[in-house]
Amino acid sequence: DIDGDCRVGFGDMGLLAEQWLDDGCEGAGCADIGAGAGVDMGDFALLAEDWGERESPLVITEFMAGNSDTLDDEDGDSSDWIEIYNPTDITIDLSGWYLTNNEFNPTKWQFPAGVELDAGEFLIVFASNKNRRDPAGNLHTDFGLDADRDYLGLVSSDGITVVHKYAPSYPDQLADVSYGLTQSATTVLSEGAVASYLVPSASDSSKNW
Repeated sequence: DIDGDCRVGFGDMGLLAEQWLDDGCEGAGCADIGAGAGVDMGDFALLAEDWGERESPLVITEFMAGNSDTLDDEDGDSSDWIEIYNPTDITIDLSGWYLTNNEFNPTKWQFPAGVELDAGEFLIVFASNKNRRDPAGNLHTDFGLDADRDYLGLVSSDGITVVHKYAPSYPDQLADVSYGLTQSATTVLSEGAVASYLVPSASDSSKNW
C-alpha cells in the first residue's frame, strides 16, 4: 500500500507510474517499496503480488458493556464506552465513518466531520444513547452495548466496508471488566515448563506475595 488508503489498488499503481525509475523518493507515498534501488520492476512485482489486499486501518481495541464505576462521562454518568486505535503511521480522518451494534444496519451512528485520529492515538467514544456528535467534545453514540452478547462494528465512510468487528457477537460481559484485543503480553511460564502453585489460606494473608 503506497497511497495510505490501506488497500493495494489503482491509486498505488498511479504513484508507481509517476515515480518510475525514480531513485530519490523516500517516506510516505514513495513507490520504492522493494530493495531501495529505485522504483523499478521489483516494486511492480510486489504491488502485483499484493493486488487487491486490504488492511484494517483502525481497530476497536477495547470496549466496556457493563460500566458502573470505571469511567464517567462529562455528565458524571457511567456510560459504556468503545476505544478505537490507529496502529498506522499516518493520521486517519474519521469524518463520515460509522459505529454500529447491528450488523444489518452498518450506518447506525456516524462520526461528525473533523474527527481525526493521529498515528498511534486512541479515541474513546461513549456508547450512551445520548447521540452527541460535537468533534470538540466527547462523542456519544445513539446506542448502548448489551452485556449479554452483542455485535459491534466500525464501518468506513462508504457505509459498507466493515473495518473491524466483533461478530457474530462478543461473549457475555462482566460488570466493570473491559473486553478487547491483547496489545502486549509477558510470558510468565514457557510452554512445557514445570510449575507449582499455592491455594492460599487465611494464614497466608500476611505474607509478602
